[in-house]
Amino acid sequence: MISWIFILIALSRGIKSSGKIVYITTITPYIILLVFVVRGVTLPGANKGLSFLFGKASKWEKLAEADTWRAAATQIMFSLSVATGGLTTLSSYNKFNHNCLRDICIVAVVNAITSVLGGIAVFSILGHLAKNTNQEIQDLIESGFSLAFVAFPTALAQLPAPPVWAVLFFLMLCFLGFSSQFTATEIICTAVKDAFPEAVKHVSAFEVTSLVVLTFFLLTLQLINPSGVYWIHLMDSFASNWGLLAIGLIEVVSIGWIYGADKFLNDIEQMLGEKSDNFKTFWRIMWKFVCPIVMSVLLIWSVVSIKRLKYGEYVYPGWANFIGWAIFVSAIVWILPPIFDRKLVWRRVEIKSMSTRSKDDKLITYI
Repeated sequence: MISWIFILIALSRGIKSSGKIVYITTITPYIILLVFVVRGVTLPGANKGLSFLFGKASKWEKLAEADTWRAAATQIMFSLSVATGGLTTLSSYNKFNHNCLRDICIVAVVNAITSVLGGIAVFSILGHLAKNTNQEIQDLIESGFSLAFVAFPTALAQLPAPPVWAVLFFLMLCFLGFSSQFTATEIICTAVKDAFPEAVKHVSAFEVTSLVVLTFFLLTLQLINPSGVYWIHLMDSFASNWGLLAIGLIEVVSIGWIYGADKFLNDIEQMLGEKSDNFKTFWRIMWKFVCPIVMSVLLIWSVVSIKRLKYGEYVYPGWANFIGWAIFVSAIVWILPPIFDRKLVWRRVEIKSMSTRSKDDKLITYI
């Protein structure tokens, strides 16, 4: 409840208030992460963990498994807010001719560097734990919630002044969680305002945000019950993993083939000026062929090699897997009808092209 109240306060004035708070919730984790990296690589046994991450001790055979690539793809999509509407929502508040190409390059590079730094921090400290406990690094490796709340905190307990490192670590997790939740909540609030402009015309941004936050609060009560971690894992496996891949594939097919890559490139030129032929050719190939093919292969490969969902030693029953697939279908069922109705697609594009976030500019980025 306290977390949701904080989110409500941060988003009370929409993007005006959250835009200032995210400077704190975004920059602080980077400072803490750099502290962990510096401390981690100077610990005895750090080279053992880094060798497992980058060297010969790595399990390179995992690259032959579909789950590895699916997890990697969905993680990069989640961290970049691809197929979730995050960047689309936030960027819609920019001016019409804002240089979005520069922004996406910065975001992609910083995201990649962050992943590498995070890996160095985690594995160097786990290497130190392995040395102190005379265990092999693979025996300490966990994934998901176990890594964040069991394995890594256990490793931090081996450092001098462990309470200090524990506080820094969970403070970093809190800030990261709030940053993600600010965006997730803003996506819904903006969608509500765009979908029902007449209904929200006479209410304030605070009232819309309050309704969304209250709804989320009630829905997430289930996740703090004793069975909560199993529900989180179920939703993460089906909605976040399968859902992101499917929605991302539908989006890129819609842009490349239904709306049209050339028309989308013309929109970009209207915003940022004329682009070279090489630029246009590159993105035509990416949007129409490379991205759809890669994502289709990854999605089909993952479905063919699917395994029964597990969390630790617990194997999910059939009814739970059914709920998981229902969650997955519920994420994409709303966007499938327009895909198969070309007239509806063009009509919706035309309507969305008139939406604007700026008083002086006409925005055509909503597609």
